[in-house]
Amino acid sequence: MADPTVDKTDTNSLDVIDIVENVSRSSVYRIYLDKDIDEPSNYRSICNVLNKATEKDVVRIIINTPGGWVWSAIELCNYLQK
Repeated sequence: MADPTVDKTDTNSLDVIDIVENVSRSSVYRIYLDKDIDEPSNYRSICNVLNKATEKDVVRIIINTPGGWVWSAIELCNYLQK
C-alpha cells in the first residue's frame, strides 16, 4: 500500500485528518519465523492473524529460519497469497 501524499505546508489539510484516522484504525502485526518450520498445525495463529488483518493493517513477517518442512513452508506461502 502506497503512502498517501500530504501537503506538509498546509496544516489544515483534510489529508492530514484522513491519515490520522487511517493510522488510528490500523494495526501492525509482526510475525517472527526463527525456528525450523515444522507441521502446519503450529502455524494456525499466523493464519488467524492474516484472516483478521484488514487492508489498512500492516503485517510484517520476519523470516530467519534454518529450514524445516518444505510442505509447511509452501502452505504458508500459499496462504499469504490469498
